Amino acid sequence: QLFPLFGIANQLLAAVALAVCTTLLVKSGRLKWAWVTAVPLAWDVAVTLTASWQKIFSSDVKVGFFAQRDKYQAGIDAGEVLAPAKSMDDMRTIVTNSTVDGVLCALFALLIVVVLVDAGRVCYKAIRDPETVKLHETPFVQSKFVAPASLFATKEEKAELAEAGVGPEGGLRKEPAGTGSRT
Repeated sequence: QLFPLFGIANQLLAAVALAVCTTLLVKSGRLKWAWVTAVPLAWDVAVTLTASWQKIFSSDVKVGFFAQRDKYQAGIDAGEVLAPAKSMDDMRTIVTNSTVDGVLCALFALLIVVVLVDAGRVCYKAIRDPETVKLHETPFVQSKFVAPASLFATKEEKAELAEAGVGPEGGLRKEPAGTGSRT
């Protein structure tokens, strides 16, 4: 019964990534492009939270974590071993695993709702008053690493590597003495 939890967690992780991307698009002033991530986000959240709801609250023993837990707990209370369990220890393991799966599924769903509410709050604030929302990006820094684009350097790349003072495999660009910065 762990595989449905993996699937739900994977899809909710995708929802977090899409929520972050949507929020960054809105915060950076690209509201007209936010639909590109918002539409898949809405679909992912709708489908995955529906599946989570069904896995938590379904009364069908084959679907619901807690329904399965209740069935096997009733079997333990009655002193009977239900298939596919072969012993009372197996029954207790099924009860424990179903309980843990149900609680984790509910926790994952709750956490994604918290993430989505906060992303919505940030987006609303960015749309309503863009001056108060700041992006915290570092300025562009040109890389000092020089390397060929493929396994073998072209004539132009060899010239650039020689000019940078590195060998044919590439490396960090050599700076003239006294011009480098100390790290």
